Amino acid sequence: MTTGEPSVPEPVPDARVVPYAPIPKPSGYAVASLVLGILGFFLSWITFGIPSMLAVVFGHVGVSRVRRGVGDGRGMAISGMVLGYLVIALFLFLVVAVGSLFAIF
Repeated sequence: MTTGEPSVPEPVPDARVVPYAPIPKPSGYAVASLVLGILGFFLSWITFGIPSMLAVVFGHVGVSRVRRGVGDGRGMAISGMVLGYLVIALFLFLVVAVGSLFAIF
């Protein structure tokens, strides 16, 4: 503060300030769906698609729990379901393609 300037009092914090609302935690099923979807995408050929099937199941359960308001994480659940369905579709396509090759010979 320099000389000649009027002093301005410091503002007093308002006691009525409401803190931020807590961030909702993601549903465990949504997290499991995403993790299993990623694992199934990379390891499906070793594990016979089991993580992808579990990702689809956990994804559906996670989305239903988010709808009921139990947790958050709808995007994670849907992402896990999409990855799971993608791997299952590719796996079935390869099974049909390889089976048709053996049927020709």
